[in-house]
Amino acid sequence: MQQLTKIPKIYFDHNATTPLHPEVLEVMMPFLTHKFGNPSSSNFQGQEIRDAIENSRTLIANFLNCNSSELIFTSSGSESNNLALKGFLSSRKIITSQIEHASIIETAKYLEHNIGYRVHFLSVNHQGVVDLLELETHLAGGEFAESDRPCGLISVMAANNETGVLQPLTKILELGKKYNFAVHSDAVQALGNMEINLKELPLQMLTLSAHKVQGPMGVGVLFVRGNMALEALIHGGHQERNLRAGSENVAGIVGFGKAISLIEQSFKLRNSKLSTLRDYFEKKLMENFKGQIKINGQGAARTPNCSSISFKTINAQILLEYLNQNKIAVSTGSACLSWSCDQSHVIKAMGVDDKYARGTLRFSFGDENTLTEVDKAIAILKEFFQRANVQSPYTLV
Repeated sequence: MQQLTKIPKIYFDHNATTPLHPEVLEVMMPFLTHKFGNPSSSNFQGQEIRDAIENSRTLIANFLNCNSSELIFTSSGSESNNLALKGFLSSRKIITSQIEHASIIETAKYLEHNIGYRVHFLSVNHQGVVDLLELETHLAGGEFAESDRPCGLISVMAANNETGVLQPLTKILELGKKYNFAVHSDAVQALGNMEINLKELPLQMLTLSAHKVQGPMGVGVLFVRGNMALEALIHGGHQERNLRAGSENVAGIVGFGKAISLIEQSFKLRNSKLSTLRDYFEKKLMENFKGQIKINGQGAARTPNCSSISFKTINAQILLEYLNQNKIAVSTGSACLSWSCDQSHVIKAMGVDDKYARGTLRFSFGDENTLTEVDKAIAILKEFFQRANVQSPYTLV
């Protein structure tokens, strides 16, 4: 019996999740085996575990240039985002954007429809950058204007998870300060892809997640500046400054600390490699599919690893399946929406023509990827387009 040729796997979906780094797994293993104990216990075993948590908290705080006491460990970026929005006590007013992660958009909608919050979703330009004039208009007057205390919360992501487009956080912070609004940023996709210095970027809150930077799933962070008032989502014990009850995910937290230390060691070299891969990929696409593709966010500042490509008159689900058959892992956008055939809310907000929009795929590169893998992906895409030219089911029309 003839043995089937094994197709090598190519993983271009690092914005969804990243492979666990071997050194991260190594530091986690003792806390999954013989180093056990409850960090809230006062005995020697509990204290050893508490020390491990605080060591990781310090590693992350040093990387972000903030105080370790300002970091709250959670189960995920989504939980951190929920805590930031639902826990904000100063006002029931939120200004966010149309291109946020679902954990921001759906939380804001919940607060608006069920609790009575006033919420505004900012539009973006064709590059996917929030409209600062629209933001100032809503900050300066109308229903969002107050003066006696923080007027509300602005929540705008640092980097978009589908396009990699960076948002103008410095200018948003200036407007927040001018009109007395606190500012939160979902920086899950920015971690490791842009510098985050919380002394220079005076956000009131910031969300992070470990599994986007070769750390483990199941652990996130919410930075909460100083003594900012915040209400807990989960009540019970005193853990995490009384903001997140429940015994901590010790192994996950230790792994997060190690992942951060690895980023710190290789930040510039890593980002240079990733931008080289992305730029080479987009160059090859333009050479081979001129007039048939659109690079979303092109011309805007972007993370170095992400490329959102819209293919003209192509059904993205069919192209995705073809790439799957050839063991190339990509995404139709946010992993939280990958099961859905609906058009991406991010691409829609950017005003991408429908002929392109429904053919959008996200390619996001990581440390282990190579130029050879990019060439392989280009070859498979060319093969798909050759078939699409003669088989109408591949297209939208």
